[in-house]
Amino acid sequence: RLSLCPEHFIEFIEKRFKKTIHKVKALREVNKVVVAVSGGKDSVTLLHLMHKVSKELGFKIIGLTIDLGIGEYSIKSVNKAIKNYEMLGTSYEIVDLKKEYGFSIDDIARYRKRAGIRKPICSVCGTIKRYIMNKLALDIGADAIVTGHNLDDIVYYIFSTLYTGRIKDLAKISIYTPSKYKLVAKVKPLAYISEKETLLYVLLRRLPFNYGVCPYAKLRTFHEQIRKTSNMLEEKIPGLKITYAKMFLEKINPIIYSHYVREEKLKECKVCGMPTTSEICGFCKLRSAMGKVLKND
Repeated sequence: RLSLCPEHFIEFIEKRFKKTIHKVKALREVNKVVVAVSGGKDSVTLLHLMHKVSKELGFKIIGLTIDLGIGEYSIKSVNKAIKNYEMLGTSYEIVDLKKEYGFSIDDIARYRKRAGIRKPICSVCGTIKRYIMNKLALDIGADAIVTGHNLDDIVYYIFSTLYTGRIKDLAKISIYTPSKYKLVAKVKPLAYISEKETLLYVLLRRLPFNYGVCPYAKLRTFHEQIRKTSNMLEEKIPGLKITYAKMFLEKINPIIYSHYVREEKLKECKVCGMPTTSEICGFCKLRSAMGKVLKND
């Protein structure tokens, strides 16, 4: 409910970001942090805010951009990410999914039925990104992985998960997930910063970012209605989203987590050695399925 000039808006966002990090005590005594940067407004905002905080707290950041092979969209996204890395003088890694693992998201969209992949493309993409982020973090000895999930993402996920009754998934929604057996800690420091605010931040600071939307990110009618409804409520009751998210993350989540979440026993994937609950991890199953289809194409 504040009316801010550009200078004080930027200052406001930076203060909220730092306050969130200090509150969850997520980046204390860390030496190296992986910052996931897709090239969109959220991740570009994240990179610049993390760069500033890293100077104050004394840890090193390494940017990670995954070229998912989604045609022109991925080319633009990677280019924008690199421009921001170079602007800040930040170390970074570009992982080309097609070159490193033999398939792309475009390949999955084309062949997933033949490969027996039943999950939606966005779900498969999430599996790929989580695997690559964790692998890089382990390879370089990083203490945490930071992602650009914003306030709208958190509110949307709480609403949709409540509606479908997935209590275990609901209990796992958090800003900070600590490390455990080859799973590097994950942090979502934009959890209290909205999508509208990240857009304003990059525009006011004139930061390069990809304006485009992933061609596969098609919301189902139900999901679209959740976003529309939460935005409508925010217009009528300013501050509703952040109040709702804080109430859940800081008061409700700690209670339901202890009742519904049981730590799953992790073991090494027989193929790649990464952590999994089964004999072979989801990524290796996906890679194998795609490899067979592409080989026979």
